[in-house]
Amino acid sequence: MKKVVFITLMTMLSSMVCMAGDEVCTTGVCGQGSPGSVRLNLEVYALTSFRNKGMTMHGYNFDAAISIYRDLYALGSFEILSYHAKDSKTYFNSTGLSGGLVYNILDKENTTIPFKMKIGGTLGSPDWKYTFYDTSVSINQRLGKSNFAGVVGVGYRYEHSRIETMSSHGFVYIFFGIKI
Repeated sequence: MKKVVFITLMTMLSSMVCMAGDEVCTTGVCGQGSPGSVRLNLEVYALTSFRNKGMTMHGYNFDAAISIYRDLYALGSFEILSYHAKDSKTYFNSTGLSGGLVYNILDKENTTIPFKMKIGGTLGSPDWKYTFYDTSVSINQRLGKSNFAGVVGVGYRYEHSRIETMSSHGFVYIFFGIKI
């Protein structure tokens, strides 16, 4: 039920933001840092990590970012992750929600290099409860003249365990996906 409410709110927010951007910015340079322009970026990607302390992380992430000022964005993120322990057939599944900031280091017409920082935690009753701190950098290359961009990046994520049976972990991960 929480997932349905979250997706519904994100859909409503995206339609309101797009309408607001259409009313405010009427020039051809909307979203290129022009005053009054409102930009909404939606990103879906898959990620996988390198092994650390005998564990690997795999999963999917949905990011929604709305412009605050020029190249600075507020970020909301929803994720579904699975962790695999090396020496056993044990998987730990989690669903997380986070917030943070995105700064576009480079913002050209067809290429963007965003730097993301986010903080979040697990939702519900996951197998492993933790609070995480995540930072990443990626390259987003627009596909032709479309509004879609391919995303490839690398990040670091520290997960502070909130249960005694699991230690805290840090993961270096790579990801790829699509941005609208």
